[in-house]
Amino acid sequence: MRVWEARYLEQKSARLGEIRSNERNGAASQSAAVKHFVGTLRRLSRNDKRLPTTLLTALDLTLLDPAFSLPACYDNCVSIVDGRLSSPSISNEQKLAEISAAAQSLEPQQTIPFTLGVSDGAPCLYGSVERLDLDGTPALLMSFVHPEHHRLPSVDRLRAWFELSPTEAAVALEVARGRDPDEIAAARDLSVLTVRTHLRAIFEKTGARKQRDLVALLLRLAAL
Repeated sequence: MRVWEARYLEQKSARLGEIRSNERNGAASQSAAVKHFVGTLRRLSRNDKRLPTTLLTALDLTLLDPAFSLPACYDNCVSIVDGRLSSPSISNEQKLAEISAAAQSLEPQQTIPFTLGVSDGAPCLYGSVERLDLDGTPALLMSFVHPEHHRLPSVDRLRAWFELSPTEAAVALEVARGRDPDEIAAARDLSVLTVRTHLRAIFEKTGARKQRDLVALLLRLAAL
C-alpha cells in the first residue's frame, strides 16, 4: 500500500471510530467529531490531490458546510449550485437524484458506491456515500476520487530502472492510465503496430508478461 493511501485510511479509520463511538454512547459531541473528521481529510487532500474529496451533505445533497468548494478537476462532472451538490450533466444530475432518493432508506453506516460519467460514457468520478446520524439529524458523508488522480513513476525513473527508451517509457505510462494500444496510437500519432512493438520491448525489459502485470508493477513503484 502506498504511503498516501495508508495515511488516508489511518485517518479515516480513527475518525470514523470516534464518530461511531459517539453514536453508541449518545455523546453530544458527535457532530463536532464528524466535522473534525471531514476537516482532517480535507486538509490531507488539499496537500495531496490523489486523496478522496470528502464532504458532508443533508439527505437532499445540500452541503452542511457552506464554505466548501470542489477542486477544479471536477468541474465537468459535479458542481455546487445554491449550496447543493449538482452537475452540469443531465445524466449525472439524474444519478445524483437517485443517490439522494436511495439515501432516504439507508441505515446509519450503510454505504452506496457510485460512478458519474462524462459525455463519452467514461467515468469521471468514483465515489461512495455513507449515512451518518448527526445528533439525531440524518446526513451523508460523500467521498469522491478522480480516476486520473493516481501517482505513477516519472519517465526518467522508468528509463533509469528498466533502460527504456523515452517512447517506451511514455507508452508504459499510457498503459498504466488504462489506455489500450489503439488509444495510445491515436494519442501519440503512432501506428498500432509501432505501439505493439514498443509494448513487446517494455514487457521484455520489465519482466511483465501482460499489460495488467505492467500496470501492477508501475503502481507498486509509484510509492518510491
